[in-house]
Amino acid sequence: MVPVIDVARQFVVLARQDDELMDQKRLEILSYYAQGWSMAWYLEPLFDDRIEAWKTGPVPVGLHASLNPDGGESNHEVGALGEPQMITPRAKEIIESVWRGYRNHSSIGLSMMSRRERPWREASQTDVGGHCQIITEEALLAHFGPIFEQESGEKAGSLAESEKAFNNGETVDFDDLMVELHRT
Repeated sequence: MVPVIDVARQFVVLARQDDELMDQKRLEILSYYAQGWSMAWYLEPLFDDRIEAWKTGPVPVGLHASLNPDGGESNHEVGALGEPQMITPRAKEIIESVWRGYRNHSSIGLSMMSRRERPWREASQTDVGGHCQIITEEALLAHFGPIFEQESGEKAGSLAESEKAFNNGETVDFDDLMVELHRT
């Protein structure tokens, strides 16, 4: 796992490379999507930060606190956060894949989209007395896993299996490798 702030830093780096602005809400929801796809592709979380179902959408609370040290729910433009310090090649690939898939969505579009999805809906329905509820890793896998399986024809976690085989020096069929690379 990598620190959630490094996930955010990598998204900001990608946005700047594409001459795009990044606001706090967009960054928080992109991080949620990176966590969801990490669960589907690798059966492992990308970062260790609690994601809560807030009224505006999913929020990694540690990231929110880092970006908003005075508290509150403001949505301001995020400036340079510096370079990621502890990013792994896998984390970088996940973040870049999520950026390619979601970069055309504004913070409002991402908020609307994420609030229609099962992880946020189910967590927000369990709200007790105004307290935000956690979107669990299991809920993310239950949502993103079947989407990955339907789109790829592979079972959830299959990228982890391919990565493990490669790292163990096992041969990989070239055609299978090309399919995997084009899928992400």
